[in-house]
Amino acid sequence: MNLSKKIVSLLEANKQNFGSASLALCGGRSPIKVYKQLSSIKFDWSNIFITLTDERILPVNSRKRNEYLIRNTLLNKNINETAKFVPLTPKIKIELSAYEPFTVVLLAVAPDGHFASIFPTMLMDNKFISTKYQPDILNTMPIGDPFCSRTTMNLSMLLNSKQIFLLAMDDERRKIIEEAKKDNSFPIHYLINQQKTPIQIIEDY
Repeated sequence: MNLSKKIVSLLEANKQNFGSASLALCGGRSPIKVYKQLSSIKFDWSNIFITLTDERILPVNSRKRNEYLIRNTLLNKNINETAKFVPLTPKIKIELSAYEPFTVVLLAVAPDGHFASIFPTMLMDNKFISTKYQPDILNTMPIGDPFCSRTTMNLSMLLNSKQIFLLAMDDERRKIIEEAKKDNSFPIHYLINQQKTPIQIIEDY
């Protein structure tokens, strides 16, 4: 079973048991194939809540926003009309609480070991990376490529989920994950070494 089918299976099971399901999705190049596969699967997307793990604070019509990526890969006419997609901003924190724990969180690791928009320079700030800090949606200073401010779920919020899938699309990223198992200078170290939420590393999807 490929990743897109696993995700749909988890969403469907959660809907059957609880009446709804939720999906928090990352941006970047890594998940594009997964989103296109998801959009082609025959599935009833009603009562499915979709949001982002992080967003780039750019003009609404910018092609570099994660929202643009989701709308142009996953949200075909059927899904857009049936699922509930809510862009990520700090203002939706209360609304999100109705859909937590997330059924599925999809993340990808970057070559510098960051995930969502939690970068190495943020490791000294507990509100981003400490599991003891309350779940939150935070804005960052300008960082990354594109160089801009960002909005991100912190680690505590990402872990408030039933299943995390972590994409490692090439050898460079797989090597980073292996190094990060022991090297806490990579943000991804804190994700893969936590014990709260099941995490599956996906190399082939």
